[in-house]
Amino acid sequence: MKGIGMKNFSGYTVVAALLATATLAGCPKPELHSQVLDGTNKLKQSQVYFVPVEDAKRLGFGDYARLVRPTVQLVDNTTHEVVLNAAGPASIVEKLDEPVLFFGEFYDSLKIAKNGTVVLFNDADTTDPLAGENATAEGHFKSRQVSLLPVAATGVVGDAEVTLFQNSVEVIVTYSSIMVGASADNAFQVVFVKSRGIDGDIAINYDVTSGTGTAGVIGVSNAQLFGKSPDEITSFLGAFGTGSILTEQSANTKAIN
Repeated sequence: MKGIGMKNFSGYTVVAALLATATLAGCPKPELHSQVLDGTNKLKQSQVYFVPVEDAKRLGFGDYARLVRPTVQLVDNTTHEVVLNAAGPASIVEKLDEPVLFFGEFYDSLKIAKNGTVVLFNDADTTDPLAGENATAEGHFKSRQVSLLPVAATGVVGDAEVTLFQNSVEVIVTYSSIMVGASADNAFQVVFVKSRGIDGDIAINYDVTSGTGTAGVIGVSNAQLFGKSPDEITSFLGAFGTGSILTEQSANTKAIN
């Protein structure tokens, strides 16, 4: 099976070099790895790649550095499982064959939703609301999740489908033929990497994405607002703002809206 975009470039050393530069200036905070879209975006044919910032073993650290770059085509596979379609429920819970690493912790289950969110949790979890909200920053930061693209309830129609693929090196959730705005052919996916040496990396690949009709949040969240008081939520969102810091050019981020 063909690997994700990271493996199709000249190797991990390219990303490592970029991250080394970024680290010198100080690692960004986890909450800055998300961005509010105002209804427009430049996500088409791009890849948002998250690399754990940690020691040489690349395990057990709860922060990411983020890269945005041109993408290859979506990872193609012929043995995926269709988990959601137009006739199905709004979301579905899938138990993974093997856990994936997210913000330094392992999770064995995913809640995959039609709205473009993938929530991570464990069977024994009682603290995560599993909201899977991506319309606002407040909703996004209440769950441990990846927000791929804000998709309206009417986005999964016709031949649209959401599929799951997993093997020993990656877990892939792909949204195909999704309606966004006036466009019905949107296709994007999140890849959780499990292969040795890059365990914990996350790639969001945007193949075909409408440039308009997207109002909401993309990125990763570690449930920073779960259980917080109204004052704490207000303070957090005030500091987060509209995510404008992610539109500034730097070693590990560039404009996407």
